[in-house]
Amino acid sequence: MPEKKKMRPITKFFIGAGVGTVIGLIFLLVVLGMNGQLNFSSSNSQQATNMQPENTLSKEENDSIVLREIKGEELLAAVQDSETKKYGFIDTAGKYVISPIYEYACNFSEGLAFVQKDNKVGFINTKGEFAIELGNAISLKTDYSSDGIFTQEGVIPDYYSNEIFQEGLAAIAYVKTGDKYPMFKYIDKEGRTILDGYTYADEFVDGIALVTTSWNNGWPADFTYIDSTGKNIFNKSFSSASSFSEGYACVGNEDNLFGYIDRTGNLVIPYQYKDASDFSEGYALVTKGDPIQDPRKGYEHLYMDSAYYIDTNGNRVIDENFPQYVGTLNFSVFHDGVASALIDGKPGYIDKKGKVVLMLPEIYSNTGICFFPMIHGFAFVSDDNDMGYLIDNQGNRIVNNLIYNNEYPYFSYVDKSDDNMSSSKDGI
Repeated sequence: MPEKKKMRPITKFFIGAGVGTVIGLIFLLVVLGMNGQLNFSSSNSQQATNMQPENTLSKEENDSIVLREIKGEELLAAVQDSETKKYGFIDTAGKYVISPIYEYACNFSEGLAFVQKDNKVGFINTKGEFAIELGNAISLKTDYSSDGIFTQEGVIPDYYSNEIFQEGLAAIAYVKTGDKYPMFKYIDKEGRTILDGYTYADEFVDGIALVTTSWNNGWPADFTYIDSTGKNIFNKSFSSASSFSEGYACVGNEDNLFGYIDRTGNLVIPYQYKDASDFSEGYALVTKGDPIQDPRKGYEHLYMDSAYYIDTNGNRVIDENFPQYVGTLNFSVFHDGVASALIDGKPGYIDKKGKVVLMLPEIYSNTGICFFPMIHGFAFVSDDNDMGYLIDNQGNRIVNNLIYNNEYPYFSYVDKSDDNMSSSKDGI
């Protein structure tokens, strides 16, 4: 059976990167909790003031964090209800804006969110109405025969693809009856197939998308980049790769070393890193060190103690090293000027000069693995018991009692100013 894998917008794991990626991926799924739940309770939250995106939040008399709608924009996140086990969408106060009625859900992007309801899949708008219907949801457990073929046709939710719209297109994993492996296609906001025939496809960024049409022992291989017409723009392939971010893409060679190419396909930062993140706000997190066993209590996973930040010229920009688990560097890239980090073994956040701007209580020990970036002034963190919380950028709890499901939760902008929901900002 083909293995179900994850590529979240915030993680960008490198497919084909070798055993290190697989270990990091397995660890991610364990920590986030494949069978996790979400349970919301009220809290006396305070207004987030420092490090927050301008004009994002406002404060009302009841002292709860609420959203100030500017041009109809609002922040929502897809979460799973602990009682019903169904997904819905909350605002930053932890209140449901769209009720938990879905078996699966992704975050909103460009006004649409991928969901599964009554074994049917498609995209909804911010009113909870289906805007695109894609047919049956296919399960790798029940719709895959002992002969190694799929017994039904339909869409596989959460298989590699992010299932989000970007630049008007979304990559969808699907199968036909009798297929051995899933395939990917791009659809537009009318649900029409625009490009097809890929064994992996990522979202478009500035007109460029990461794809492949090859398999290697059941894994996608020989990655390349296309434009919106499907044309291979570089006429070269890579053993592993990620999507472009800020004009650069991290790519890997056959020796499992990573470097960066620019939009012309030229290798501008040579292959030299054992692991590397995407660029975000001008910085990327990289390491040349080998993985070692984690000495911290409760963890037996591989990590690196020599990760550091570089700029787009490949120059080191912060003197300190930051321990990271294999395959998780994208969780500690910069957003809104801050990044999660271990400071003397304790969880916190730093600015782009390496200055500590927020330390978290030691109860958030799981946050020490730097999995939880501060996005739009909020972050999800967890404690020793794998209980999670939504905090603001001053460390105040906004929502209590979360147990992470298999998708990293984050808030995205949605445009609620018109019925078509045609434009929004993802923020990742």
